[in-house]
Amino acid sequence: MKPTLLLFALATLPLLGFAQDSADTSAADDFFADAGPLVTTGTASTVDPTAQFSKNSDGLKWGGSVTSGATWSGSWTEWPEAADPSKNFTQALGYSLRSSLNLDGRPTKDFRFHLGLKTGAPFTNDTAVLTGATYVTSLSTTSATLKVPDIKIWEMYTDVTLADAVFVRFGKQSASWGVAYFYSPGDVISLTAKDATDPTASREGPVALNVTVPIPALKANLTAYALLRDEYFTTGKSPTLQDLGYALQGDILVGEAQLTVGGFYQKDNAPKAVATINTGLGFLPIPELNKVSLFSEGIALYGADVLNGSGSSTVTIPTIGTKDIFNSIKKYDATAIYYTGTLGASYSNTDLNFSLRGEYWYNPFGSDDATYAQRAFNTYALSQLAATKAVYIDAINTSGRTYGLGDVANPAKHSMTALVSLSKLLGSDVNFSTLVQQNLSDNSGWAKPGFTYSPWDELSLSLGANVVWGNSGTQFPLQFGGNKLSLNFGVNFGTGKF
Repeated sequence: MKPTLLLFALATLPLLGFAQDSADTSAADDFFADAGPLVTTGTASTVDPTAQFSKNSDGLKWGGSVTSGATWSGSWTEWPEAADPSKNFTQALGYSLRSSLNLDGRPTKDFRFHLGLKTGAPFTNDTAVLTGATYVTSLSTTSATLKVPDIKIWEMYTDVTLADAVFVRFGKQSASWGVAYFYSPGDVISLTAKDATDPTASREGPVALNVTVPIPALKANLTAYALLRDEYFTTGKSPTLQDLGYALQGDILVGEAQLTVGGFYQKDNAPKAVATINTGLGFLPIPELNKVSLFSEGIALYGADVLNGSGSSTVTIPTIGTKDIFNSIKKYDATAIYYTGTLGASYSNTDLNFSLRGEYWYNPFGSDDATYAQRAFNTYALSQLAATKAVYIDAINTSGRTYGLGDVANPAKHSMTALVSLSKLLGSDVNFSTLVQQNLSDNSGWAKPGFTYSPWDELSLSLGANVVWGNSGTQFPLQFGGNKLSLNFGVNFGTGKF
């Protein structure tokens, strides 16, 4: 128990920082509310966190969202030359057709059922199935490929209220933790990390039992989770109580600040303690600070969930070429305590239709070495080639598992992301935004400026660019496939909620 108690004590250190909007209580609730303005108020929420449990029965509701559009993009792997703009140029036409559907029923105040579905083009997945097997001198099998409809159950859960005091949710559910906007180091529940280009998107969650006890007198909640990762349903494993993940979180509203402290434990994962704080600055006697929110989250881990790649080894693979990979892949020290966290701020002025949001992330498992991203990418890519894997990866990998995408996704030790938005430019239907990401460790980055014009509610046009900088082999040139400049023009049809 001593390491766990120490984690909770250390995780309270980020309470010296501050935070943003109130925590998400249910991803589905967003579909049954009015769409908010592009530029929102900057002050932190002062809503009682226990208020979500006071809803009355309201029968059956349904809603959802649709994304429908086409985009042309043209890219240059080197900066365009005025004498020959077509040099190093490629172009592509893509489309997006995705939809989600949510069904929400509350026949009584004390019972609720929710079902969320997602689908999107190309609407089917190819799945190989065994059709026959014979054995003469060796086993011979035949198989066929079936097209299976691509319809995903995103959420399916029931809510039960016990004596107006205990609120129980069971089923597959989105339950994001943390207050970080672009990053998600403090989210120990969701199955995927945040996408900085779409930070408010709902993220998939596990099958879980969620028990919440609100404390109205303190404007506080105490929430406990017992969760089961999806792998147990896809591999046919029979889980035990020891296989479950367990999480406990308490949150309280103090003035404008919402504070949370929590912890997570699951076998074969690093135990984690999480602390967040989220506040506006309305208590200060400067009117303009009413538009500012500050947010921070800190996490202490006893061990690590990612692998440690170090050193450099040059390998030559037929048909692949010469690549620099890690000389050693191993687990981090399972008895060490590691710290990660974010610190950010947002400013929003609805009179000027302007908002600005920025966030810094410290990642102890990243590196300040400018060559680290290239070696991590090469090690991951080559490890996926099963035919030659044993030649160059098993001998140096002492971790007991394959070096995967989660190990290579965040090579930077220090990262920063910012988003600037201007809506209704000069009173028109034109909006402008710029997203900027910077790896402060290898000095690579990218920016995504863009305009959106909405002459009708049912149709909008977009024009934007991706600009990438950094030396060859650093994070963002690798992430964008070597493209330095891309231009994009898109048409969106009826995109939004319904």
